[in-house]
Amino acid sequence: MKKELQDVKIVILTFIANFKSYNYELYIMIELINKNVEKFGHHITVVGSGAEPRYAYTVGVTQKLGFELLFAGGYTSCTTKC
Repeated sequence: MKKELQDVKIVILTFIANFKSYNYELYIMIELINKNVEKFGHHITVVGSGAEPRYAYTVGVTQKLGFELLFAGGYTSCTTKC
């Protein structure tokens, strides 16, 4: 498992090194992803801007399942911030 985590980190760090205009928010997001993959074995990102449908995807599940997951079209009926 540690070898796979190192591979994920290398890919992410290579991406950062090649990213021409360094973005602090991107750095924070990548750090969060790395911490979650180390702690839980995966990270789930939910993408949505208030409009439906939103979607979610995983990072780090490949080592366990052989592929990543994508959940598209999720709906929530929250009337306040969830």
